[in-house]
Amino acid sequence: MLRIGADGVLNEIVVLESPHPVFESAALDRWLSGSYRPAYKDGQPIAAKLRTGIKFIKPQWVDAFSGVPLRQGTERDPQGVTPFKVPERAAPGLPEDYRYDTPPALTLATGAVYPLGLLQRRVTGSAQVAFVVDADGRVRQTRVLEATHPDFGHAAAAMLETWRFKPAKKNGQPSAALLHTTLEFSRANRDTAPGDEALDLLARLNGEGAPLATTEALDRLPTARVRPLPVAPRSGAPAETVLVEFVVDAAGRVQLPRVVGDATPARAWAALTAAKRWRFDPPRVDGQPTPAVLRLPFEFKAATP
Repeated sequence: MLRIGADGVLNEIVVLESPHPVFESAALDRWLSGSYRPAYKDGQPIAAKLRTGIKFIKPQWVDAFSGVPLRQGTERDPQGVTPFKVPERAAPGLPEDYRYDTPPALTLATGAVYPLGLLQRRVTGSAQVAFVVDADGRVRQTRVLEATHPDFGHAAAAMLETWRFKPAKKNGQPSAALLHTTLEFSRANRDTAPGDEALDLLARLNGEGAPLATTEALDRLPTARVRPLPVAPRSGAPAETVLVEFVVDAAGRVQLPRVVGDATPARAWAALTAAKRWRFDPPRVDGQPTPAVLRLPFEFKAATP
């Protein structure tokens, strides 16, 4: 959904559906590079919301690293690109509340944040997470079953909590589903690998090459055009502010987010996962787009269990 002001400026984009974060990123590139005219009412320009979409079509998807054709699509995933294949049938032995006739369908798949410290040390690993999709299609609960490093578990769980589904059905009515998935973290994994731009910025962040710009050097602070909020973890934690530091690249994409200071792990990873999806106007120094390090506070209200 695009929110366009009475002056014709694209003020915000809210992504409602996307089968893979790569498609979300490509669509945002297109929308953010466009020019817009305001809506009119009674001859006067007004602010308006526009619901639109971009369809990506390719007959065969190939893994960018290995060249191996990716799995074929299904009725619920025609292009075969979603990062998770929903089982056609509920696992045997599940409680009746989690059995379904029609499986849930993934409609919004966001990406996991590769833990920065582990990425810097070239640590790879995995996390297996169980999660409940409720009758509204939201991920209501997650549980890390196994993780080679705790941060891989936190990152995977935080990612899943942002996913959205068309809910499962049982006896023709929306129903809950209990699912599980394993997420691999490596520089060669299709769904978690950092891109070349992120790796170049990581080298600069580590002191190799030209230093990254700071806020003091920028012509002005860049405006955020895509700003999803964190999914607040269900807990009894008090109010808290989580400060996230990240690099905004020359195209306005957020790269390499990390938490500055102490924070509750669940909220820290919720903030990191949200921040990774933010988009800004390109940072500029003397009018030229340049990568810059920014910080952003995320406010969490006191929550009840």
